[in-house]
Amino acid sequence: VLFWSKLWPFSLKKTASERKAVWQTWFKVCVASIPAAVVGIVIDKIVEKLTGRDIDGWLYNGTVVAIMLIIYGVLFIIIENKNANKTPQITDISQISYKYAFLMGIFQMLAIIPGTSRSGATILGAILIGFSRTCGAEFSFFMGIPAMVGASLIKGYGFFDYVAESGIPVPDLAWIALAVASLV
Repeated sequence: VLFWSKLWPFSLKKTASERKAVWQTWFKVCVASIPAAVVGIVIDKIVEKLTGRDIDGWLYNGTVVAIMLIIYGVLFIIIENKNANKTPQITDISQISYKYAFLMGIFQMLAIIPGTSRSGATILGAILIGFSRTCGAEFSFFMGIPAMVGASLIKGYGFFDYVAESGIPVPDLAWIALAVASLV
């Protein structure tokens, strides 16, 4: 709701240049989505084919999650202190180049490691490459839309594929819980 006007290019209230700016933002978000999509889909399948376990199978455990939470907590403190008096180079979404969008995508890719906050990794990355906190957080939010929709579709497909292959019946209440959780 907060960003609808910034993300919806079809508003009749927008001028042609404003609509173009929205489309450019979406194209930058698409570019930023490439690294995580490649690692999250392609590399994950390669690892699973070679080892019998996907990336989550190798990395999703309490130790990795705890270590990553600690690392990112410490990084937030260090980077915030280091950049406290620096003037950001990029303060508006329109100033983000496709190169910087791709770099933000590399930081988003780090969130494939369990315990890594996707928004935390991208906001830290944004600050490191010269974004203001506000601009970095806003672009991080925009990047999260295709990342979360894509990940949800992949996990949902995996769930339905498992149910179909296993023949295990899923209780009606579980379907309702899944629908409510997906909607929320």
